[in-house]
Amino acid sequence: MYSKSYDDNGIVISVSSHPQRRPRAVQVGAREHLLCPDCEALLSVHETYASELLRSIDAIPYDGQKGVEVEYDYHHFKLFGISLLWRAHASTLHEYQQFSVGPLAEDMRQMLLRGDPGRARMCPFAPVRFVGSEAAQRTIHFPVNLKLDGQHVVLFPAFGYQWLFVTSRRSHAIPDHFPLVGFSEKLMVPFEKTTDERFLAWLKSKMTPEMLN
Repeated sequence: MYSKSYDDNGIVISVSSHPQRRPRAVQVGAREHLLCPDCEALLSVHETYASELLRSIDAIPYDGQKGVEVEYDYHHFKLFGISLLWRAHASTLHEYQQFSVGPLAEDMRQMLLRGDPGRARMCPFAPVRFVGSEAAQRTIHFPVNLKLDGQHVVLFPAFGYQWLFVTSRRSHAIPDHFPLVGFSEKLMVPFEKTTDERFLAWLKSKMTPEMLN
């Protein structure tokens, strides 16, 4: 999943907003000893599936279209999304200390342990593919909690995508036509055209003073 963030030597550069934490090379990639081997193996099945699916979407040429619809496995892809958000919540790394999904984290943990993706409206999410920005392809940013149209949402830019998770308990109010995982038979992936300058400015606009401490 992290391959697009590596340079030609297989190195990831970790950049922190903390003034005492300088950028550093991470030889083995962005990783953390967070789970036991059994749990890592449990989640790796979904990560492998998602990695292959996203690579196939990345290979679709951009010609001004608003997005694409592709066949997908709801079970694996939904659990991948849940694992992505739960790992960010549970992480002990400095970059994620300001992020939390609150009581929803336990629901997500149980879903992952049971291998149960739940109904479509339980923590729904959508991947939006960035096109036109090399910086977006190589950036993994910490998640940001926001409120959008009365819904609690999380924006998580990673792997060349803007992942939008709805973490409100009242997600049943979301219209059926929204391009969220499980809301339609095929996976709908919107495209967002941007540039390096616009993408980095957008990231900066999502930061709060608390995130920089």
